[in-house]
Amino acid sequence: MALPIAPSAALVGPALARMAGSQGSVLERARGLWQASRSGTCTKALKNKNIGLVCAPTDDQEASLLRQAAGDLGAHVSDVRPSLSDESSPADFAATARMLSKLYDAVILHGQPHSVVSRLADASAVPVLDSIASPTHPTAVLATEVDASLSPADARRFVIEAVLLGVLM
Repeated sequence: MALPIAPSAALVGPALARMAGSQGSVLERARGLWQASRSGTCTKALKNKNIGLVCAPTDDQEASLLRQAAGDLGAHVSDVRPSLSDESSPADFAATARMLSKLYDAVILHGQPHSVVSRLADASAVPVLDSIASPTHPTAVLATEVDASLSPADARRFVIEAVLLGVLM
């Protein structure tokens, strides 16, 4: 498992692409979440789901956006200090992936090198997402297509929620 969104193998591992769905299905889910929010019919679809957020620092805008999106859906987000690097051994990646897979339903790495994300995803039994709240991630572009009347921040949040639902449901 690797990165969410888009059918491109460069952006998404094939297994996770099937779980998250195409950009069109993510956009459709985001619009549905926005409509549910407007009508007051939001549900906590990710209640009892645990997400590990691997990032440093933990107080930047992207990390806050991830926490808000997951929390709005009822998921619990735990901050995890990054400990892996390109120099980490395969055994370190395997042990870390095993531990994270036991604790969390998904892991989001924020601000980590792609090589680290990829190696952890390969060893993990749960979805591993790469910087989905980053302004350079495809979710940022997709958010511009949700609805022109939404603030950019709300559009981003609904797209991230849609990705999380696609991956965890």
